[in-house]
Amino acid sequence: MSPSAHIPPFYCPIPAGIHPAAYEINNRSIEWMNRLNLGISAEHRQKLAAGKFGLLASLTSPEGTADGVQWSSDWLYWSFALDDARDLPDQSRPLEEVAAHTAKLQRTLEVPCSDLIKLEEDPLAEGIVDLMGRLDVLATPTQRERFSNTMRQYFFAELWETSLHRRGLVPGLNEWTSIRIGVGGGLVAQELAPIVNVYEVRSEEMDAPPVRALMEMCALLTAWDNDLYSYHVETNGQVLGFNLPDVLRHVNGYSVHEALGQAAAWRDRVMHLFLRLRNQVSASASPALRRFLHNQGQWIRGNIAWGLTSNRYSPDATTRAVRSQTGWSSQPRDSSLDPLPLPSIAWWWEQLS
Repeated sequence: MSPSAHIPPFYCPIPAGIHPAAYEINNRSIEWMNRLNLGISAEHRQKLAAGKFGLLASLTSPEGTADGVQWSSDWLYWSFALDDARDLPDQSRPLEEVAAHTAKLQRTLEVPCSDLIKLEEDPLAEGIVDLMGRLDVLATPTQRERFSNTMRQYFFAELWETSLHRRGLVPGLNEWTSIRIGVGGGLVAQELAPIVNVYEVRSEEMDAPPVRALMEMCALLTAWDNDLYSYHVETNGQVLGFNLPDVLRHVNGYSVHEALGQAAAWRDRVMHLFLRLRNQVSASASPALRRFLHNQGQWIRGNIAWGLTSNRYSPDATTRAVRSQTGWSSQPRDSSLDPLPLPSIAWWWEQLS
């Protein structure tokens, strides 16, 4: 990355927090991961451990129960192990095999005793069986079903992205936005918030269009923030990758500096909309829904705080120097309430009264 192409500061006027048992939770997750042999190799597990995903769980759920945050931490290690396995260039299984394995993972998640995958041969399957058994203790049947359905969305989006990778295609901005809402894991994480924090929101509230819009916004914000704070690791500024700045470069012919600035302005416009709509919804929300809206903000803030400090995105002195110049902004770069030129999300702005 060009030395002048620094990551723009993040606009996120939401208080920070961290769970008091953050480091103990992270250490237990690393032990869990190693016990299951998650990941491609021992070296890969060391890379996962350096990511400290338990801190991500603790920064995004600072008020959660110890058991709930531990579950979330283990799930994050599982999810990143899966994500890395899909992204590594030597993982060249045919797409149809990837799709079949994904479908079997989903069914194993729904019915852990389905016996579709030999657990002793597949750490990912063994991990999801363990996770779902523990989730049955933490979640209500409705919460478990919502989690399962949202994981299905996540898997579909992963396959969508993988199919583009395999064909060497860079998606357009509207298509990439739709993919990014699903693949970042933000929708799944939001379904976990009531479980981790021990409350339940009525389905009629969760499924209301303004709340669904807020959930998509939260998912996209965390994904776009990941695109920004990981940019100097995921790309060298020359080879186009699968992230918002590079898709902007591909579509609009921007320089790296221009693309980072435009990406930051777009995420700030969505952040501004999120805060406005969240206040609107909160005014007539039940106490449980207000807690959920509060937890959404914690997820956005905690994700940025983790991303700016995680060794996953600062593996060397050069990348640490780039990220050390990134901070927080008190004002959005773009506070317009006009929809972004992306038809797949334009309906969000229609929820404002």
